[in-house]
Amino acid sequence: MDRGTYPPGTALTIPVGKKLWFYTGGDIGYYLMCDGTNFSVCDHDDHPLFNLHYSSVPTIQDGTLIATATPPQEYDLPLMESVVSELYPCKYSKNSFGMVVVNIGISIAEAAEGAVIATLPVGFRPPYRVANAGVVLTENGRIAVSFDILENGGICLFGEAGKLTSGILVGLLVFYAE
Repeated sequence: MDRGTYPPGTALTIPVGKKLWFYTGGDIGYYLMCDGTNFSVCDHDDHPLFNLHYSSVPTIQDGTLIATATPPQEYDLPLMESVVSELYPCKYSKNSFGMVVVNIGISIAEAAEGAVIATLPVGFRPPYRVANAGVVLTENGRIAVSFDILENGGICLFGEAGKLTSGILVGLLVFYAE
């Protein structure tokens, strides 16, 4: 497909307040931005080159809607009492398509196989058990682990038998909720 043409039915989503960067050749970049009622094209120094105000969702010539989106709200992940957030805050969010993202960075002492480290609230739980990869950073290197997200919202930790030792556990969990 030619980069300059969009077939009927194509929609463009730009989250409110985010910049969609593009380059036309050379060293100078431009970005498209949406503030909820205006689309703006600006150069790399934030100088506006073009501004389009709209009172309803704008459309492409054939009537196709141009979608606008707001970034999903992030919430603090409710960790179990014995689990301590480390490196960065543990957060979760769900976008308008039902995709849940959970960022985990925790400090663990020895963990039992299948230990529940957090529980997601209703509305952020998968319809079936989902496994995501993670890693434990230890003094002796890295150990691969699995985060299993259960239908009841429990986030469980699994790893090589006997190797879930103290360290920093990190993971980015992505799945769809009901």
